[in-house]
Amino acid sequence: ARCAPRGYTECPALMSSTAGSSNLDDCFCVPGYFGPAGGSCTVCPAGSWCAGREKHTCPESSTSVEGSGVATDCKCVVSFVGPDGGDCDVCPPNEWCAGGSTSTSCADDSSSPHGSDVSTDCICDGGYEGDAGGPCTLCEADTFCASGQLSVCAMHSTSSSGSDDVNDCK
Repeated sequence: ARCAPRGYTECPALMSSTAGSSNLDDCFCVPGYFGPAGGSCTVCPAGSWCAGREKHTCPESSTSVEGSGVATDCKCVVSFVGPDGGDCDVCPPNEWCAGGSTSTSCADDSSSPHGSDVSTDCICDGGYEGDAGGPCTLCEADTFCASGQLSVCAMHSTSSSGSDDVNDCK
């Protein structure tokens, strides 16, 4: 609201002003909208945040929903991790990132490449068996495991537990 010489007058829709303001130009858009002072306000588009007259683009590899009004509304996209409103980094190896400010470690005895975005990107390490995403268990004797898949050694050959290659079968 603003005070005009002839009495109390409201700012236009989606606008506000500081106490004691007396001009239409003192009206500014509420958070989540942007536009010229005293003019019309436009909803802030996705991928940005808006306050008053200004529209700001979210940092690289982050986005926001339409109508965002503060920098921390910008969240890292999938495969990236970082503080809300800050820089986003590619998800580190052996973790997966669903977007936002946290990452999740792969299950024990499994690993994932940079930029993983779902738990099933975590594959059991050599010598371990299990579905993508875990859990992973040590391969038994007389078997070998690669990429989480268990294979049995050929007849009359043996291997120690935790073997990861057919050549381990002797």
